[in-house]
Amino acid sequence: MVITSLFYSLPFIGTELIYLLWGGFSITEVTLHRFYSLHFALPFVILGMSVFHICLLHESGSNNPVGIIFRMDISPFSPYYLLKDTVAFVFGVFILFFIVYVCPDLLGHPDNYEKANFLVTPNHIVPEWYFLPLYAVLRSVVDKLAGIFLLGNVFLALFILPQYVPLYIRSSSFKPFMAFFVWGFYYVCLTLGWIGGLPVIDPYVDMGF
Repeated sequence: MVITSLFYSLPFIGTELIYLLWGGFSITEVTLHRFYSLHFALPFVILGMSVFHICLLHESGSNNPVGIIFRMDISPFSPYYLLKDTVAFVFGVFILFFIVYVCPDLLGHPDNYEKANFLVTPNHIVPEWYFLPLYAVLRSVVDKLAGIFLLGNVFLALFILPQYVPLYIRSSSFKPFMAFFVWGFYYVCLTLGWIGGLPVIDPYVDMGF
C-alpha cells in the first residue's frame, strides 16, 4: 500500500498506473496474486541473468584492476576461482541457516508479533532494515513527487559513481575521487539506516533530508 501509493504523485498517469498495478480501485486478492507471482518469478529472472553473465565472462575473460590486456598471466577458472566462490557460497549459506534455525528473530521487529488491528497503528513502525535508508529519505519530505525524485537519485548514484574517471582504469586505487565518493556513499547509507530506525520526531526527520 505504501510503495504503490507513491505512483499517485506522478502527473497525468499516476492514477491510471496505480489502478493497473492494483488490478482495480483498491488492493484486493488480485493485487496480492500479482505481486506474489512477481516475487516468485523474479528469482528465476535473476538466476537467468547470472548464468548469462557467467557465459559472457567465460567468453571474454576477466580483466585486471589496471586495465592492461596481457594474455600471458591468464588464470583458469577451475580450480582456483571455483574453490574461492564455493567457500564464499558455503559461508553465505551458513549465515543464512544460522539466522533461520538458531535466531530467527534477530532481524525482526517486536511489532510483528502483535495481532493485526485495522483500527490501531503502532506508534513506531518501521520497514525491514534494508529499507531503512530509503524510509529515512521518504519521511523527511512531505511531497510524494519529491520523495520519488530523491529515491531515484539514490539509485542513480550507483550508476554515476564509476563515471568520475575513465572506465579503462579498473582499480579504485587510481581513482581517488571515486574512492572518496564511494566511502561517502557508504557513510550516508549507514547514517540514513540508523536515522530510519529512530522515532519520527525532530531532529531525526530533518537529518534524513
